[in-house]
Amino acid sequence: GIRKKISFSVNHHQKLLIRYRILNVSRRYHKTRNSEASVFWLFALKTYGFTPIEYSYFDSIRSSLMVIGSLVFLPLFTKVFKLHDAVIIIITFFDKIASNVLLLLFVNTYGLYAGWICR
Repeated sequence: GIRKKISFSVNHHQKLLIRYRILNVSRRYHKTRNSEASVFWLFALKTYGFTPIEYSYFDSIRSSLMVIGSLVFLPLFTKVFKLHDAVIIIITFFDKIASNVLLLLFVNTYGLYAGWICR
């Protein structure tokens, strides 16, 4: 069938290795993300005195803004501005740095939301 025509002489062991590497990268990403979320929860608890309910509201707003940002800015960067992937990654790094600076400089709830909007 068509599947045999498409597979470019990649044998079964190579496919397993590729799948293993993808799963390994995914596992490391999620482990890092969960660790970062735990540290940020402790930061919000100590710095802002958040309760679990307040943090849940904050996290819901943050997640919604991340989805909206991805839906708006990724097509804008790729289709309108025609930026290369490497440039988008560099913009993301600078955005993360600016966000962390805002979180450190403005130690109030508004600074927290401004820092996460910047992310």
